[in-house]
Amino acid sequence: MESAARQAWYRCRLATMVVDWWVVARERGLTRQLLGKEGGHAATDETAVMLAARPELVRRELYSDETLYVYSPGVKAYPLPGTVVNYTAEEGSVVFPQEGDCRRFLEAVASAIAELFADFKRGVERELKRRA
Repeated sequence: MESAARQAWYRCRLATMVVDWWVVARERGLTRQLLGKEGGHAATDETAVMLAARPELVRRELYSDETLYVYSPGVKAYPLPGTVVNYTAEEGSVVFPQEGDCRRFLEAVASAIAELFADFKRGVERELKRRA
């Protein structure tokens, strides 16, 4: 994604912004504040978004502690030895938040991304005017 975004700018002068929403949510404290814990791949945060958007796609019966894997930036493993990837050992099991909490989390993340995009757009417009 980053490579495609970079090429869109260099080749077509198309300003782009790639967002890892789960990182934004963690950095802004939204995950811990609204869900009570952090998340990871297929973990509490991503599951909450799916429960807010498409709850029928979440198959709770497939989750188990045996599928947990704690990610380390120093280890590159293919395939990962688990389907749920936590970024710290403290995260533990996936929690299935209540519907209202899931919706509030998704709305807060969407608002954070909208704010980031507005800042990005203003900054790009300012820079393009300055260079003209």
